[in-house]
Amino acid sequence: MRILAFDYGTRRVGLAVTDPLQLIATALDTVHSKDVLDYVKGYLDRETVSTFVVGEPRQLDGSESESAQHVRGFIRKLRRTFPAIPVETIDERFTSKMASASIAQSGMTKKKRQDKALIDSVSAVFILQSYLERRDFQRSTHYLWLIRKAYGLHPFFFRRYGVSNQAEVAPKTLAEGGHRQ
Repeated sequence: MRILAFDYGTRRVGLAVTDPLQLIATALDTVHSKDVLDYVKGYLDRETVSTFVVGEPRQLDGSESESAQHVRGFIRKLRRTFPAIPVETIDERFTSKMASASIAQSGMTKKKRQDKALIDSVSAVFILQSYLERRDFQRSTHYLWLIRKAYGLHPFFFRRYGVSNQAEVAPKTLAEGGHRQ
């Protein structure tokens, strides 16, 4: 199953998708905002998608940007049209700037670097990559909590042995007999 990400704009929507193992984010396409739901329907006929991720526009101070109301409307349409697929949101601050910088460093011609459709699809890749990193971080901290709970390890255990990365030492230490308090 794949994850499909959207960089929604009132004119264009950048799309990115993961591989079936949900490890790598890749640019998919850029479509006109009025055609995006039809495009997604066609894509779902070919591929299985487990989650939609939509970039949430924010100001530097964390408040909603002017385009947030359009994005909320798009999310409502996604949920209504595809009720079986959950919709997640993630902060999209600076994704367009990062996309422009990434494209500029790629060595493309000036005309190609100014292609807004390309910037939108690369922005969607950054949105999707941010979501994958957040998801993986949440999973790793949950597993660490389970290990500590299962073996009665207290956070003091990790400080006592001068370990900064608790996830690496816990399985090794437990395999050597563990240190219970």
